[in-house]
Amino acid sequence: MSLWEWLKEIFMKPGPPKGDLIEFYRPGYQHWGVYVGGGYVIHATKNDYIDDRATVTKDLIEDVAAGDEWHVNNKYDTRHEPRSPDVILREAKKMVGKEIPYSLLDSNCEHFATNLRYGVPMSGQAVIGKVLSYVPIVGGLVAGAQLANSASCSLKHNATALQ
Repeated sequence: MSLWEWLKEIFMKPGPPKGDLIEFYRPGYQHWGVYVGGGYVIHATKNDYIDDRATVTKDLIEDVAAGDEWHVNNKYDTRHEPRSPDVILREAKKMVGKEIPYSLLDSNCEHFATNLRYGVPMSGQAVIGKVLSYVPIVGGLVAGAQLANSASCSLKHNATALQ
Protein backbone atom coordinates (compact mmCIF):
# COMPACT_ATOMS: atom_id res chain seq x y z
CA MET A 1 0.00 0.00 0.00
CA SER A 2 1.40 3.37 -0.96
CA LEU A 3 1.72 6.24 1.49
CA TRP A 4 -1.09 8.07 -0.35
CA GLU A 5 -3.43 5.06 -0.10
CA TRP A 6 -2.60 4.68 3.57
CA LEU A 7 -3.31 8.38 4.25
CA LYS A 8 -6.61 8.17 2.33
CA GLU A 9 -7.55 5.11 4.36
CA ILE A 10 -6.82 6.87 7.64
CA PHE A 11 -8.03 10.41 6.98
CA MET A 12 -10.58 10.20 4.20
CA LYS A 13 -12.57 7.21 5.34
CA PRO A 14 -16.23 8.09 4.80
CA GLY A 15 -18.40 8.12 7.90
CA PRO A 16 -21.89 6.74 8.23
CA PRO A 17 -24.71 8.54 6.43
CA LYS A 18 -25.82 11.70 8.23
CA GLY A 19 -28.82 11.12 10.47
CA ASP A 20 -27.99 7.47 11.19
CA LEU A 21 -28.28 6.15 14.73
CA ILE A 22 -24.98 5.22 16.34
CA GLU A 23 -24.99 2.56 19.06
CA PHE A 24 -22.04 2.47 21.47
CA TYR A 25 -21.50 -0.73 23.43
CA ARG A 26 -20.88 -0.04 27.10
CA PRO A 27 -20.49 -2.70 29.77
CA GLY A 28 -24.07 -3.56 30.70
CA TYR A 29 -25.87 -1.09 28.42
CA GLN A 30 -25.73 0.78 25.12
CA HIS A 31 -25.32 4.52 24.56
CA TRP A 32 -26.97 6.16 21.53
CA GLY A 33 -26.42 9.21 19.38
CA VAL A 34 -27.09 10.56 15.87
CA TYR A 35 -24.32 10.90 13.30
CA VAL A 36 -24.11 14.46 11.96
CA GLY A 37 -21.06 14.22 9.70
CA GLY A 38 -17.37 15.01 9.98
CA GLY A 39 -16.87 12.22 12.50
CA TYR A 40 -19.29 13.82 15.00
CA VAL A 41 -22.30 12.50 16.86
CA ILE A 42 -24.93 14.45 18.80
CA HIS A 43 -26.09 12.65 21.92
CA ALA A 44 -27.66 13.16 25.34
CA THR A 45 -25.24 12.65 28.23
CA LYS A 46 -26.51 12.23 31.77
CA ASN A 47 -25.14 14.98 34.00
CA ASP A 48 -24.45 12.80 37.03
CA TYR A 49 -25.84 9.81 38.86
CA ILE A 50 -28.19 11.84 41.05
CA ASP A 51 -29.55 14.44 38.64
CA ASP A 52 -32.54 13.73 36.40
CA ARG A 53 -31.14 15.90 33.60
CA ALA A 54 -28.96 15.25 30.56
CA THR A 55 -26.99 17.64 28.39
CA VAL A 56 -27.02 17.39 24.61
CA THR A 57 -23.49 17.52 23.23
CA LYS A 58 -21.72 17.22 19.88
CA ASP A 59 -18.60 15.08 20.16
CA LEU A 60 -16.30 13.03 17.96
CA ILE A 61 -17.48 9.43 17.67
CA GLU A 62 -14.09 8.20 18.84
CA ASP A 63 -14.29 10.37 21.96
CA VAL A 64 -17.78 9.12 22.79
CA ALA A 65 -16.72 5.53 22.13
CA ALA A 66 -13.72 5.93 24.45
CA GLY A 67 -12.34 2.62 23.21
CA ASP A 68 -15.69 0.79 23.20
CA GLU A 69 -17.16 -0.71 20.03
CA TRP A 70 -19.80 1.18 18.06
CA HIS A 71 -21.80 0.74 14.88
CA VAL A 72 -24.73 2.13 12.90
CA ASN A 73 -28.01 0.66 14.13
CA ASN A 74 -31.12 2.03 12.47
CA LYS A 75 -33.10 -0.81 14.03
CA TYR A 76 -36.51 0.84 13.78
CA ASP A 77 -36.31 1.71 10.05
CA THR A 78 -38.56 -1.23 9.17
CA ARG A 79 -41.31 0.00 11.52
CA HIS A 80 -40.94 3.78 11.28
CA GLU A 81 -40.11 6.05 8.36
CA PRO A 82 -36.89 7.94 9.09
CA ARG A 83 -37.12 11.69 8.75
CA SER A 84 -34.95 13.32 6.09
CA PRO A 85 -31.29 13.82 7.05
CA ASP A 86 -31.76 17.60 6.70
CA VAL A 87 -34.56 17.59 9.29
CA ILE A 88 -32.65 15.26 11.62
CA LEU A 89 -29.50 17.40 11.47
CA ARG A 90 -31.38 20.68 11.87
CA GLU A 91 -33.25 19.39 14.94
CA ALA A 92 -30.13 17.77 16.42
CA LYS A 93 -28.00 20.90 16.02
CA LYS A 94 -30.70 23.04 17.68
CA MET A 95 -30.49 20.79 20.76
CA VAL A 96 -26.71 21.06 21.32
CA GLY A 97 -25.93 22.65 24.68
CA LYS A 98 -29.46 22.24 26.03
CA GLU A 99 -30.38 20.38 29.18
CA ILE A 100 -33.21 17.91 28.76
CA PRO A 101 -35.11 15.66 31.20
CA TYR A 102 -33.47 12.28 31.78
CA SER A 103 -35.05 9.07 33.02
CA LEU A 104 -33.52 5.66 32.49
CA LEU A 105 -36.88 4.13 31.56
CA ASP A 106 -38.78 7.05 30.00
CA SER A 107 -36.33 9.58 28.56
CA ASN A 108 -32.83 8.23 27.99
CA CYS A 109 -30.20 8.69 25.27
CA GLU A 110 -31.89 6.14 22.98
CA HIS A 111 -35.23 7.96 23.31
CA PHE A 112 -33.40 11.19 22.40
CA ALA A 113 -31.69 9.71 19.33
CA THR A 114 -34.74 7.85 18.01
CA ASN A 115 -36.90 10.93 18.46
CA LEU A 116 -34.49 12.85 16.24
CA ARG A 117 -34.43 10.13 13.56
CA TYR A 118 -38.10 9.09 13.53
CA GLY A 119 -39.95 11.84 15.38
CA VAL A 120 -40.92 9.16 17.92
CA PRO A 121 -38.97 8.49 21.13
CA MET A 122 -38.32 4.75 21.55
CA SER A 123 -35.94 2.61 23.58
CA GLY A 124 -35.58 -1.16 23.47
CA GLN A 125 -33.41 -0.97 26.58
CA ALA A 126 -36.14 0.88 28.47
CA VAL A 127 -38.77 -1.70 27.47
CA ILE A 128 -36.55 -4.48 28.83
CA GLY A 129 -35.87 -2.40 31.95
CA LYS A 130 -39.58 -1.84 32.52
CA VAL A 131 -40.32 -5.55 32.14
CA LEU A 132 -37.51 -6.46 34.51
CA SER A 133 -38.71 -3.90 37.07
CA TYR A 134 -41.90 -5.93 37.38
CA VAL A 135 -40.08 -9.19 38.10
CA PRO A 136 -39.81 -8.56 41.88
CA ILE A 137 -43.48 -7.51 42.00
CA VAL A 138 -44.65 -10.57 40.08
CA GLY A 139 -42.31 -12.77 42.14
CA GLY A 140 -43.76 -11.28 45.32
CA LEU A 141 -47.31 -11.85 44.11
CA VAL A 142 -46.54 -15.46 43.19
CA ALA A 143 -44.84 -16.10 46.53
CA GLY A 144 -47.74 -14.40 48.35
CA ALA A 145 -50.26 -16.52 46.44
CA GLN A 146 -48.32 -19.67 47.23
CA LEU A 147 -48.11 -18.69 50.90
CA ALA A 148 -51.84 -17.90 51.00
CA ASN A 149 -52.62 -21.19 49.27
CA SER A 150 -50.36 -23.05 51.69
CA ALA A 151 -52.00 -21.34 54.69
CA SER A 152 -55.46 -22.08 53.29
CA CYS A 153 -54.57 -25.75 52.79
CA SER A 154 -53.12 -25.89 56.28
CA LEU A 155 -56.27 -24.38 57.77
CA LYS A 156 -58.47 -26.83 55.84
CA HIS A 157 -56.28 -29.74 57.00
CA ASN A 158 -56.45 -28.60 60.64
CA ALA A 159 -60.24 -28.06 60.43
CA THR A 160 -60.68 -31.57 58.99
CA ALA A 161 -58.47 -33.08 61.68
CA LEU A 162 -60.58 -31.43 64.44
CA GLN A 163 -63.85 -32.97 63.15
